[in-house]
Amino acid sequence: MSNNEQRTIIREVILGMERPFNVSDLFYRLDKNHGIRNRPLIREVLDELCDSGKIDYSEINDDCWAFEVVMPA
Repeated sequence: MSNNEQRTIIREVILGMERPFNVSDLFYRLDKNHGIRNRPLIREVLDELCDSGKIDYSEINDDCWAFEVVMPA
């Protein structure tokens, strides 16, 4: 699978997350469901989505931080 194909799958999986998630959840899901283990690439796509405002990293409970997909208004 090419790097671009992996990026597309990673992006779709992240944007399809319905609940708050952490990086280890994402690594597990991508490995189990898609065989993608390229952690630097996963982190890169995650950073791009954060920078673009499509996902947010915030405190969901006291001292519990997670990524969440930002729903368009």
